[in-house]
Amino acid sequence: MSNEAFPPAMEPSFSHSAAIALGALNKVVWLLLLLKRVPGLNRPYVQLHQWLSTQVNQRRMCKEPAADILSWILAELGNKEPAWLEFQNLKWDAYLILMAASETTSHTLSCLFFELADHPHVWTILQEEIDELYAHEEQPSQMALAKLPYLQACINEALRLYPVLPSGAQRVVPAAGLQLKNAFIPGNTIVQMPFYTIYRDERLFDQADNFIPERWTSKTELDDLRALESSSHCSNSVI
Repeated sequence: MSNEAFPPAMEPSFSHSAAIALGALNKVVWLLLLLKRVPGLNRPYVQLHQWLSTQVNQRRMCKEPAADILSWILAELGNKEPAWLEFQNLKWDAYLILMAASETTSHTLSCLFFELADHPHVWTILQEEIDELYAHEEQPSQMALAKLPYLQACINEALRLYPVLPSGAQRVVPAAGLQLKNAFIPGNTIVQMPFYTIYRDERLFDQADNFIPERWTSKTELDDLRALESSSHCSNSVI
C-alpha cells in the first residue's frame, strides 16, 4: 500500500458511526445492498473502492515490489492483464486484508499489551519464555512462536476478555427447536449469542473479568470450556 491518505470511509470517526449503523442493519442484508447504490449515501463506499483500485493497480505496476501477502495473490495472475472479475477479486482481497486482518490484529495486540502493562508478573513470565526461545534461535519462525504455551495463553486470554467480534455470530436453531429452561425457541429461528457476555459469565469462567492466562494452561479445570466450542462454518453451533 502507498502512503496516500486513507479515504473518508477508513477514518476512525466514520468507521465507528458506520459500525453502529451496520449493527442495526446487518439483519436486513438486502437493505445494505440498496444503500450502496443510493447517490450521496454511497459516497464513502465509492471513495473506498476507488482508493482500493488505485492501490491494487499501483502494486501490480511496481517493478521491484517488496514481498508481502499480495505477492502470493498476484503470482497466480502472472504477467497477464486481469479480467474484470479477477480485478474485483484482487480489490476485495485488498479490502479483506485492510479491514479484517489489520483491524482485528491491532485490536487484539492493543488489548494484550494493556493487560500485560497492568499485570507485571504476567509480563515477566512471558518475557522469560520468549527470551528462552531466542537463546536457541536468533530468528524464531512463526511455527516456533506458535508453540510457546504461555504466549498463546496470553493471546487467548486477551481474545476472551476483548473479543474482536463481541456481538457474536448468527446461528440457526435446529429444526426440532431448542428448550432453554422455561423458554422454547422454535426450529430454524435465527439467534445470536454475544461472545463478550458469554466469556465474562462467572458461571463459565472463574474470576471472569480478570486477566488470568493460566486458565489456558494449569487452571483449565476452573472454567467450562464448552463456552469456547464455536465454529464459523457450522450453522447450528451453540456459539
